[in-house]
Amino acid sequence: MAQAFFCEGNSTLYFIYSHITLAKGDKWDGQTITYLEGKAVDITNSGSSAPVWNNSYLQRNVARIVFDPSFANVRPKSLFYWFYNYSALTTVEGIENLNTSETTYMADMFTYCGKLTTINVDGFDMSKVKSTSMMFYDCSSLTTIYCGRKWNVENSSYMFSGCTSLKGAVAYNYNKVDDSMANPDTGYFTRPN
Repeated sequence: MAQAFFCEGNSTLYFIYSHITLAKGDKWDGQTITYLEGKAVDITNSGSSAPVWNNSYLQRNVARIVFDPSFANVRPKSLFYWFYNYSALTTVEGIENLNTSETTYMADMFTYCGKLTTINVDGFDMSKVKSTSMMFYDCSSLTTIYCGRKWNVENSSYMFSGCTSLKGAVAYNYNKVDDSMANPDTGYFTRPN
């Protein structure tokens, strides 16, 4: 079962895949699980609604997101609103364990994550993705998006709008905010080391 839960002690939202159902009060990574709304991550959602972990409490309190290696077994259909308005978020770890091979929708995934400075999406499988509209909208502190290849999607409106600190191959230009800039050669992506 795919699960998402929060440990207030280290301000971390975890994503795991396990046959054991965790509960509030259980321990994970040396921390006590303090918040768990809904026991399972809905991987069938096609983008019509926000996930249960997108709520005002977590938006204010999650500073770190960790995708456990076990989560690579999960294939979500949509990443819509997954971290929308996570205003305290500074770090995303293990994002290579987020399997996007069945994902069609990434719209608003990191919208308003104003403290996030770097992210590595080099491992994202974009073969089925149809929308990245507003994916990084108003991530004003975002300086670096690591990805070594170009993305092409049907709808990428305002994908980088408001990312005023962003610099990859070129510096941010408010007139160029769609997926034409989602590349490491003439756009905003930076090739991973």
